[in-house]
Order: sequence, then C-alpha cells, then structure tokens
Amino acid sequence: GTINTREDVIRAIDKIRDYFQKNEPASPIPLLLNWAKRLVPKSFIEIMEDLGPDGLAQLQKVGGSSQDQS
Repeated sequence: GTINTREDVIRAIDKIRDYFQKNEPASPIPLLLNWAKRLVPKSFIEIMEDLGPDGLAQLQKVGGSSQDQS
C-alpha cells in the first residue's frame, strides 16, 4: 500500500524490521530501524537533541540561535 501518514511509516518500518529479524538475524538493521521508528513523531530539534547531549548546541552553533538574529 501507499504511505500517507506517519502511522503508515511506522507500519512499514515494522515490516522491514520483521523481515530482517526473521531472515537476517545477525544484521544490525533492526536496531537502526527501531531508532528510526522512535524518531518518526519527533520534530527536527527533538531529533537533534536525541543525537546526543551536544546535538542541539552544535545545531545552534552552525545555524545561529534566534537570539543572535535580533
């Protein structure tokens, strides 16, 4: 089927993860897909924070904070 919503994305990720768990049990792909699934509902900023404790600070350094633009 087509993918039209975030819920559809999560179902597709689950199907792909299940394939790898069943057919390629040594693959790290299911771990990465679980992480990707956890990121689906998050905003860009939340994803940057999830990448690591310094992720948001690095983003602000590169892109400038809203305080720098005033």
